[in-house]
Amino acid sequence: MTVRTKDPTVLSWPYTLGGALFGFLFPLSALALDYLNQGMPLTWASVMKVHHTNPLHWILDTTPFFFGLCAFVVAARVKQLHAARQRMEKALERSEARFHRMASNLPGGMIFQFLTHADGSMELPYVSPSCRELYGLEPEELQRNPDLLLAVVHPEDEDILRQTRAVATQTLSPWRWEGRGIMDGTLKWIQGAARPERQPDGHILWDGLLMDITDRKQADAALRESEQRFRTLCVASPVGIFQIDADNHCTYVNERWQEISGMSLEENLGNGWSQGIHPEDRKRVYTQWWEVARQGQEFSLEFRILTPQGAVRWVHGRTKAVLADDGTLLGHVGALEDVTERKQAEALITRTHQEAEALTSIARDLASSLQEDEVLHRLVEHTRTLTNSDLSYIAVREGSDREYQVRAESGAWTNKLHGLTVGTQSGLGGMVL
Repeated sequence: MTVRTKDPTVLSWPYTLGGALFGFLFPLSALALDYLNQGMPLTWASVMKVHHTNPLHWILDTTPFFFGLCAFVVAARVKQLHAARQRMEKALERSEARFHRMASNLPGGMIFQFLTHADGSMELPYVSPSCRELYGLEPEELQRNPDLLLAVVHPEDEDILRQTRAVATQTLSPWRWEGRGIMDGTLKWIQGAARPERQPDGHILWDGLLMDITDRKQADAALRESEQRFRTLCVASPVGIFQIDADNHCTYVNERWQEISGMSLEENLGNGWSQGIHPEDRKRVYTQWWEVARQGQEFSLEFRILTPQGAVRWVHGRTKAVLADDGTLLGHVGALEDVTERKQAEALITRTHQEAEALTSIARDLASSLQEDEVLHRLVEHTRTLTNSDLSYIAVREGSDREYQVRAESGAWTNKLHGLTVGTQSGLGGMVL
């Protein structure tokens, strides 16, 4: 409790007046006594004679000035001391008020002083008013019955609480504990921390803090559940899944990505993933990726992967930027789909379409022309185009079953085979038909 004193300026007048009166009366009484002893009258000549015969009176006459000066000096010093004390008292009041306000408004926690006696009994010298929110009890209730502070601990967490307290008591090291408590009918997660200090009488005083961390524990559990769900989906996913940080370094790929790329997790991390891009597509992928990454947009592109085993796979890569609440880029998450079979099917469809167009063109030619040689010539041209061969020709059987006459040709030997007779054994230039 802060003790107030009177205004120090009030004390300066008594000091000054008392010093002046004492300094004035003391030399007068000494001088009068000296007159009486010498039988002299109280005249100015007697005063001078007494001063000459007894020099002590010169000192006594100056005493009032010294006492008056000392009185003012003492009064000024006392005033300074009282002013300093008053400033300290006001600073202490502000500090106490600030501490009380902080202790009362501490969200989800409370400050305490816990005293354990040598006989095992306990005492709570101080409990902050914020215990109402944590325990649902008034500070006075906890101070009257300190056992309530520990009685709320969940039975499954009592052993670890006793062990941590015992270690801290023996070593006087900081005490830390996390556990569950049943407070006001509600299960809460509590985090405790305190520093024990042995007192001169052998008791141990604990200055500590209890915090309600239920929300944090629930958030941690939800995060673990989310991570487990994400990893389960990654394992079962038919597409490759990957994560890239803000520096474009790969931090995670799932098993399907490893199967597509033909590289292990370690080989894909960092910049390793980019080594799997086909050399002919690498520049195109880099150009579009950097443009999208700078703008934080979605990336979508089909390109080829060249595995270390030499296999070429067509893939479709897609990414989406991951942003913080303030818009800061945290990285990218994406998927890689193997579209090799689709690309092969598309190529087959394109080839089939080209063949159908060629056959259709041939049919139109046959229908529009009655010249056999012209029809055969167009037919052999289309055949060479479809088969992508260097030479194509049509030979019609003439005479025996084993002899054929070239009627149309296209390619390297154009106009050199027409009319030649070939057999099934010799063919052209020794090649068997």
